[in-house]
Amino acid sequence: MKSVKAGLVGRECGMPPEIYTDLETHKELLLETQQSWKGCQEELRTSRAKVRELQSEYTVAEANKQAQLRDIGETRVRLADLSQKYDRSKGTIEELRAEIRQYEEQYDWQYSTQAGANAEATEPEVKARSVRQPFERVAEDEERSEVSSPSQAHSRTTVCEEVVDPRAREADRVDVAGWPKPGNFRVWRMSLTDKVVAAAARPQTAFRWITMLNKSGVSYEEMADTSFESRVSFATLDAKLSSALTSVAPSDFLRQAQAKKAEALTTGTMVTGRQILWLIDQHFKMTESDRSIYDTEHIFAVALRGDNLQVFVSMWDNVLVSLGTENRPAPNILETFVRQLRRSKRMEADMAYYDRLPAGHADRTY
Repeated sequence: MKSVKAGLVGRECGMPPEIYTDLETHKELLLETQQSWKGCQEELRTSRAKVRELQSEYTVAEANKQAQLRDIGETRVRLADLSQKYDRSKGTIEELRAEIRQYEEQYDWQYSTQAGANAEATEPEVKARSVRQPFERVAEDEERSEVSSPSQAHSRTTVCEEVVDPRAREADRVDVAGWPKPGNFRVWRMSLTDKVVAAAARPQTAFRWITMLNKSGVSYEEMADTSFESRVSFATLDAKLSSALTSVAPSDFLRQAQAKKAEALTTGTMVTGRQILWLIDQHFKMTESDRSIYDTEHIFAVALRGDNLQVFVSMWDNVLVSLGTENRPAPNILETFVRQLRRSKRMEADMAYYDRLPAGHADRTY
């Protein structure tokens, strides 16, 4: 049919039929090519859209990569800084260990120098003497300060001269464990002394400063001075002590303290922390008739903590003094002292010696 049409059209146009047939074929091919071209253009547009999408994703990925690289760089810097701090900490630890070894050597030397004086004493007596000697040295030094003239007090060098650590800092406050009851006042008082010493930047000197209240005949007026022997000032520590004591005092005592403060204001002075503590000591001052409030229960309350033999022996002796000679406990109750010493690592050798002694031996006794 197509060839017949081509022959008729070709005769009308004066064109050979085969040429007209080829022309029609080429037209059809051209239409197909145009349709294919349109399809290719559509695919090209789709491909370009995908390329733009991929370029956008690449840009985001590249930005994330740069951010991660910056984070890695900052992390490396922090690691280097932490490494330097760690190295400095190791140096500080080594310095502290060296100081500890130095203190241990000093302790061993002091303990060995006592061996000659204690050569004829029994082993328990040697240990007990080494525990009490620091307190005896402080008492002897205070006696010397009492008999010396004011001019000598500034020029002498005391036995307990303290080596000040430049890194030591005074605490922000003095912790006071509430207001005491008459039955536990002595224990509270000793605990307060420990708290004041612990808060001070110069603990040894602060101990002597606060224990001046324990001297016989000390007056309220003497405690107005916040320094120790006019050489070391404890003004800030005294103010913290005053604030801590008044914060726990009951209303009846506060009225007495407020009256003293009003009296001091008339002379342009202030009531010191040691003066308030002096008033507390007078408030709880015990007479012979008051000793009955102490009984054997207070002995059982005295315990060895942290292997601190000095504090334990001091608290034990204070309770016995409070009981008085007429109320001295029975020997079996005094064995509480021995049971507490069995908990001490430092007393293991002495307690082993004690246990080896037969019953009735002169050394096997309180």
